[in-house]
Amino acid sequence: MILKFYLTIFSFILSLGWCYAQKNTASSSVNWRDKYSDVGEPHEGLSKVSYGDYMGFVDETGKLIIPLIYNDVKDFSDGLALVSIGGIGAQNFSYIDKTGKEIISALRYDEARSFTEGLAAVRIIYQWGYINRSGEVVIPMMFHLAEPFIDGKAKVKLNDKYFYINKDRECVKDCDQAPIYYPKLK
Repeated sequence: MILKFYLTIFSFILSLGWCYAQKNTASSSVNWRDKYSDVGEPHEGLSKVSYGDYMGFVDETGKLIIPLIYNDVKDFSDGLALVSIGGIGAQNFSYIDKTGKEIISALRYDEARSFTEGLAAVRIIYQWGYINRSGEVVIPMMFHLAEPFIDGKAKVKLNDKYFYINKDRECVKDCDQAPIYYPKLK
């Protein structure tokens, strides 16, 4: 919490410097993209940007919408972006909306992925599962790999076998690869 406060202050001061420099630039040909180390492609109306070790989001005009307070951000997907602030030996993952409000905060997962079709894959130690937009685990942590949902199914790995599941956790494709005890779509 304290780290986030200091990062917010740093981002604010940095923004003031950019505003001052932009206001006092004689040439109108200054490109807002030049203020950042990196500018990503727009996703759902916002582009991720970075300056040094910090990242945030801008709109299509270059207006800073979400301050540069994060160590890593992923593109917006399903209206949410996965962001993280790194700590010593751990990452603190959160999902934010397009205003920067934390929707699912302080997740203590070892790894997390972006939302697709209303679910996001998350990992604790070596087990993957899926959470919904409320942060509730809806498909238990049991897979050795879990990919995003596309067209209602996701590729997973269990006991060195790859197969596809639906959102009800039933096998829907390559079920001959699924363990015999794994539920199949009837």
